[in-house]
Amino acid sequence: SNMILAAALVEGVALFGVIAGILAIVM
Repeated sequence: SNMILAAALVEGVALFGVIAGILAIVM
């Protein structure tokens, strides 16, 4: 259960990084 939660957290951080990178390129 903890491993799944940790994986979801890492995936969420990675997704946030991608969105931030796209916003940085657009702006």
